[in-house]
Amino acid sequence: MKSLPFAFAGLVFCALPLRAAVVTTADNNSTAADGQTSLLEALTNVTDGETISFNIPGVGPHYIVTPDAGYPLIEKNGVFIDGYSQPGSSANTAGLREHNNAILQIVLDSRTETAGAKRRVIDFPGFGTSESCVLGLMDAHGTRIRGLAFIGVAGMDNSADAYVYNIAMIKECSGSKVQGCWFGLDPGMPNWVPGENGVVAGVYGARSAIASFKWDTFNSAGLVFGNDGDGNGDRGEGNLCVAQRLAVHLQTPAVRVSGNWFNVFPDGTMLNPATQGLALEDGSMEAIENGDGTGMIIGTDGNGTGDADEGNIIGPVVYDTVVEFWGSSPGVVFAGNYVGMGIDGLPAFSLPATHLVSVRKNSSVRIGSDMNGTGDANEGNHIHGLGGSFIGWHNNNNDGESKPAAISVRRNELVNNFGGIPLDTTTAPVAASLLYADVMADPTLPAVTIDPISTVNFLSGRAQPKKESDDVKGPFIDLYIADTYGLAQAPPNPQGRSFLGTWEVDSEWDINPEDGEFTFDLTALHLTQEELGRVTAAATYRQFNVQDVTTPFSATLATVSPSPALEGFNIMSDPAGIKLQWTGGTPPFRIFTATSPAGPWGELATTPSQNFTAPLNGPRRFYRLRDGAPPR
Repeated sequence: MKSLPFAFAGLVFCALPLRAAVVTTADNNSTAADGQTSLLEALTNVTDGETISFNIPGVGPHYIVTPDAGYPLIEKNGVFIDGYSQPGSSANTAGLREHNNAILQIVLDSRTETAGAKRRVIDFPGFGTSESCVLGLMDAHGTRIRGLAFIGVAGMDNSADAYVYNIAMIKECSGSKVQGCWFGLDPGMPNWVPGENGVVAGVYGARSAIASFKWDTFNSAGLVFGNDGDGNGDRGEGNLCVAQRLAVHLQTPAVRVSGNWFNVFPDGTMLNPATQGLALEDGSMEAIENGDGTGMIIGTDGNGTGDADEGNIIGPVVYDTVVEFWGSSPGVVFAGNYVGMGIDGLPAFSLPATHLVSVRKNSSVRIGSDMNGTGDANEGNHIHGLGGSFIGWHNNNNDGESKPAAISVRRNELVNNFGGIPLDTTTAPVAASLLYADVMADPTLPAVTIDPISTVNFLSGRAQPKKESDDVKGPFIDLYIADTYGLAQAPPNPQGRSFLGTWEVDSEWDINPEDGEFTFDLTALHLTQEELGRVTAAATYRQFNVQDVTTPFSATLATVSPSPALEGFNIMSDPAGIKLQWTGGTPPFRIFTATSPAGPWGELATTPSQNFTAPLNGPRRFYRLRDGAPPR
């Protein structure tokens, strides 16, 4: 697939003076005469190309209390603030789906009960007197901030108690990187186990981890938030953002957000907004917004280098969408991410009435793989438990004056999601005749159908022929085993859970000579008759130099009745061991165990019955139950 081109010319810092400042005290009241250097002094005197490192004596973490009026804005180029330089600290070395083992020793502590204190009000275009920050950059190009923990308050969106952005980028701060930081977490906490009231200690939400808004024609293009994918220490570059009111809040093109955890604790457990007692002024908590997402990458870039560590783990949000683009955003990539899934790959939570992505006209979003043969397996997203339609379509997609957003959905694992994927024409404010007008010969007819004559060896069907144009290729048919939850909805909502492969209609792989009709040889897949009944297909059309467009998933040959809900999971003592009992669900049942709620979880047994006795020996153990054999 070819995305819309986006050019970004990074600044080249030539012959900058190399200067270093070493912060030796956590006391920001330090003066020039005491022989110590505070962070306030270092930022006040910072110069182009300077590295600010840390060597504070004693056992950390070291809590550097933010001055009541905040720090001065950084207005120099090439500044590097390195929290991992502090002795005793270390960047994460674990994979994306393993416990984060980073040790942070430098904490920018903005906790206060005094309204308006410990923050820098940023009354500049794009911001205002009701917005403030802990660290602010203005016309500061090539800044790098890593290995810092930010804890503080959210603010209340007024001049007396301004919103707090942990990092704010003002005017034009191109080519900046924020890596290996923790936002909203106190690294001094011994664990992330909730108390009896469900509250996890050490959580301090602010307005955002990072914010960047347009100033006239200026923006902070080229921002990297997390893993930059260069193969150099990538695992240590992901950020942890917990309890941020709107974690990544931008109006910024050419941004990369990769390798981060949102509302997930370092041990892999999830924030529970319902019990945490968060200060959410309008009752919502978001992950990512961008008013100009042109060329934005959320997750893996799919270049074949380190792709498995570039996705984001996105925990619970309290909003109607996971990612929102509130302006036209062509060339967006959302790939390799986990939503609604724990780091163990099991479903972890659901998001009622929530879309995956909300878009406006003149946008294009690739959700999953580009199927170009490089990094494809790591580009698929793992999406569980969305309670709204897959795409949140803004009304302007249907205004007829411009192009509705082009959406590609390929090679993802979709589990227990409700609503149309990617387009539900019964509820979405966009007509199929507009959405597919540029690629289909007749966009008013059904996109893909599977013929009942199909067998486990040969699948037949029909896809809407492509528009007669040298610029349009395809359709390419992606086949999946459908998720049973979607099929059991009323009406059925087919969604691809297990990817089987892709074939092009009217190509050498299609043995049906009729235009638009297809028959593919599936012998090598060794499908069972039950799996054939759950095969679903989606067609993708490719326009030269334009985002691919994917159709909804086809109906399956078999119908699926709703399964009885799995409930009543009880754990009891028994002379023979630990007795597990439950009701409902669909066999076979898989039992998992761990010595901690955070895992790692190992599979203990598979049983067809609704009870199991586990041995009573060793340390305290926790148990999980999952029903139904997973599809291939």
